[in-house]
Amino acid sequence: MPQHGLVNCPAANQLGSLVKEKLCLFRKLGGLGLGQQSPDGCQTAILAGDCAAVAVLRLVHPNSLARCGGKRNGLCSPAYQSLPALLAYHWSVSIVFIDLQTAADQLGVHYQTAYKWVRSGQLPADLVCNKYLVDPAEVEAFAVRRQQPAVRTVRRPRLGFANVSQEFTAALIEGDENRATAMVSGLASDGVPLTVVIEEVIAPSLRDIGAAWHNGKVSIWQEHRGTAIVERILGEHQPNPRGRRRGSVAVAALEGELHGLPALMAAASLREDNWHVHLLGANLPTVELMDFCQQESPDLAVVTVSMPDREEHVASVVTQVESLGIRILVGRPGGSLLELQQLAKTS
Repeated sequence: MPQHGLVNCPAANQLGSLVKEKLCLFRKLGGLGLGQQSPDGCQTAILAGDCAAVAVLRLVHPNSLARCGGKRNGLCSPAYQSLPALLAYHWSVSIVFIDLQTAADQLGVHYQTAYKWVRSGQLPADLVCNKYLVDPAEVEAFAVRRQQPAVRTVRRPRLGFANVSQEFTAALIEGDENRATAMVSGLASDGVPLTVVIEEVIAPSLRDIGAAWHNGKVSIWQEHRGTAIVERILGEHQPNPRGRRRGSVAVAALEGELHGLPALMAAASLREDNWHVHLLGANLPTVELMDFCQQESPDLAVVTVSMPDREEHVASVVTQVESLGIRILVGRPGGSLLELQQLAKTS
């Protein structure tokens, strides 16, 4: 094996015994000689975070770093020709940057998900000798961006949501469940989120039917039949998004609240936003809600109330749930499901 005079090199002497030990190790790479093995050895040393080994390879084979495949701002850049600059850069990389697997762990996602974000340019990273390195500040900034509400691009019906809602109202009053179901299915096929369908089509229809009943234009049984149709439609179109759940949430209508549809809508919207939802139904006794919270420890509780004279009872329930260390949100008439999604994500 050829001798490279490393021991007599002043720069190597400054590195001390650790570099000399690494030289002995690399001289055992095989009969082809250290110079021929250096590109592969360079990658091995860099991926292992071994500064001294990189220093040895840089000294014995000046081109080894440039040949091992570095990219933008890479450790392999020919600009790092001097040993002090090389070591300073490598040490700074080891201290300042994290690898992509660590970044994925911090973001709570699989490595392939983080890799997809890097490839799409959403998560900035540098490829250093076939290994992605990420600035922790970029990871933190990306995590903040992920928590911000997404800008929804909704494909609107050709005639507009208002006209669709009117047609949906007519189908409910007539008891035409097939037509009403087909309308919701069509919107879903067009990529309209269920939360938007509820807010733009279903909820306005139910308000119109309620007003028509109040004015004596429809009977109670027609109103009840329409509500039952909506409940079945929502049951058939419950979303099941991919990805890790945000947490668990209990959704219920409080004791004395006989209308379960608002809770069903809230549950559908939260499930669409990737929550694991426990729908506990209407008229749930407070003691049962507390028992559930104690046994299941959900991350969040959402209760719906439709009668304005229940505020004292609502305040009592909120106090009891919060005493268990569980956040609670109260849904009231006129509330927005999109707002509910945002509040649920607020820690």
